[in-house]
Amino acid sequence: MTVAVSGGITWSGGVRVGTLALTFDPLYLGPNLELSNSNLTVVDTNPGVYSVLTTFDLAPNTKYMFSYTLDYYTEPYSFIGIGNTDTDLTSSLGADTNSIGYQSNGDAWYDNTVFNDGYPTFETVGDVIDLAIDTQSANMWLRVNGGFWNGNISGNPENGDFAVAIGALTTGRPAISVGVQYGPSIFTIRRYPQYSVPAGYSFIGS
Repeated sequence: MTVAVSGGITWSGGVRVGTLALTFDPLYLGPNLELSNSNLTVVDTNPGVYSVLTTFDLAPNTKYMFSYTLDYYTEPYSFIGIGNTDTDLTSSLGADTNSIGYQSNGDAWYDNTVFNDGYPTFETVGDVIDLAIDTQSANMWLRVNGGFWNGNISGNPENGDFAVAIGALTTGRPAISVGVQYGPSIFTIRRYPQYSVPAGYSFIGS
């Protein structure tokens, strides 16, 4: 069944359809990052870690899932998470209180601190990384290749178990940091989910 929601967005089977799309935002693009593929793909071209926001503003009391593919990888300096429009795009997600991020090595960062570790890693070309966000409970979860949410058998966006709290970032945007030292890393926004979308969540594709 297809339903219409606010802003003229329509959904069919949990997938966003129509003319509106999720892309990386060239207005919130860190230095040395380049967009291609109609702003669906981001690559870091020079040494350093830089961030980019997507075009999608999270709404209150809503549940979303987003998905990315790791197209090329050389360094453990990439991050996936949430940032607001004050995010420091010259640094990684979680470098201050304007963003929060899962690092590709399994660490989680906020306010320039690793506040937890042991989360799913995304360090292999072809990895599919899913991010679930619940703005009502102010929580998020990460899953790689359809594995356990937040790397725990009890992780469950449907009932809120084993979540990462996102605090005031419920009004932020999905975001990525791409890092490079000896070679590039490349991520692409996925149009459709490869793995199941949690019940009650809406998938936002490209």
